Amino acid sequence: MTRLDKTEVELILNDLAVQRLVNRIEKKGLLRSKIEFTINETGHELLNSKKREFEQKTKDIK
Repeated sequence: MTRLDKTEVELILNDLAVQRLVNRIEKKGLLRSKIEFTINETGHELLNSKKREFEQKTKDIK
């Protein structure tokens, strides 16, 4: 299993946010702010499309 370091994860999430595939929500707390990312409908549709594509390729290989 390969682990990604924090900066790589942040770059990926920010790239997804720029592409408008996820929503970036900043929540402010008492001590510090917290950033959450949620997948939006466009991102969900793209993810499902890619999933179907990979499933079809898997069936074709078998």
